[in-house]
Amino acid sequence: AETVKLSTPEAVDALLVFMAIHALGKIKEFREELQITYPASMHDMALAEILTSKPQLVPSFSRLDGKYRLLIVDSLSVDFEFSQFLQAEITPASLVSVKERMGKHDNQDF
Repeated sequence: AETVKLSTPEAVDALLVFMAIHALGKIKEFREELQITYPASMHDMALAEILTSKPQLVPSFSRLDGKYRLLIVDSLSVDFEFSQFLQAEITPASLVSVKERMGKHDNQDF
């Protein structure tokens, strides 16, 4: 039988951290203070850069196991807007970038 792959406390923790920190890149003052030059529309990329260059600024992220930190950064770095995909504003071929970026995480917990 199929089961949810969130089978460990560490995987659940990583998912909750991702949900909690996801909007940090939207905060203009946060980006400016850290001299991140991405516009607000690219908040995911801005956060990925912050988490990569200064992970200690987000303690909930920096305490995660390395495989989860990499998974979160890769998730933020994918150039794909799921909402646009659902509304047929982009083509299914756009999923290629997701597959390429996330393919190395196939055997992860989530």
